[in-house]
Amino acid sequence: MLAQTEPHHEIAIDAAPILRTSNGYTVMYRYHFNQFLARAQANIYIENSSNDAVNNTSTPFGSNSNSFTSTSSNTLNTELRIGLQRNYNVEKWIFYIGADALFGSTNNDTKSETKNPASYGTTRYVNTSNTSSTSYGLAPLVGISYELNKHFVFSIENSFAFTYAQNSSSQKNEYYFTPVNGVEALNNTDHISASGSSTKFDFSPTKYLRLFVGFKF
Repeated sequence: MLAQTEPHHEIAIDAAPILRTSNGYTVMYRYHFNQFLARAQANIYIENSSNDAVNNTSTPFGSNSNSFTSTSSNTLNTELRIGLQRNYNVEKWIFYIGADALFGSTNNDTKSETKNPASYGTTRYVNTSNTSSTSYGLAPLVGISYELNKHFVFSIENSFAFTYAQNSSSQKNEYYFTPVNGVEALNNTDHISASGSSTKFDFSPTKYLRLFVGFKF
C-alpha cells in the first residue's frame, strides 16, 4: 500500500473583508517545505462613490437660486507580497513568523461639478483631482493556523510594514459661463501638481489583519 503524501500547495482567501464589509480582496498561495513555506499574496481594494445634491445659494443680484452639485470618487489600491514563513507545530495548531517583500500602488480620482443657473446665465465649476503613489517595503508578520484536516486550514495573521513611497498629486479647476440663449465658454482654468517621496512605519491592529480560509492540495 502506497503511503499518502502530504499536500504541498495551498490556496487561501481572506474572509476578513466579508466580516467587516470592506471592498478589499486578498488571495494567497503557499508552498509547504516541511517547516518552511514560500508565500505570495495579492491584495486589491476598489471603491467607487457618487453623490448629487441641490443647494439654495445667493446670486450676485441678491436673489436665490438652486445650485446643483455632483461629486464622484474612484479608488484603486493594489499590493503584491512575496515572502517566507517558519512554522512551529503543536499538534493541529501551527504558530508561525515570517516576512514579505511588498510592492504596492494607490490611485484616487475625484471630480466635483457645480452648476449655478440664474436669470443672466449659468455658471459651471469643475474640479478634478488625482493622487497616486507607488510603494516598496518589508512586512514582518506573525500568525496562527489550525488544520481542520489534511486539506482545510484556517489562519489568522497580522503584520506591520516599513515602506518607501513615491507620491504625486494634481488638481485642475475650470470655470464655465453660459449666457442666456448663448453658448458655453471656458472663462478660466488653473492646474496644480506636486510630487515627492516618503518613508513610513505602518502598524494598525486591523489594517493588515487577515483571516485566511485555505485549501491544501
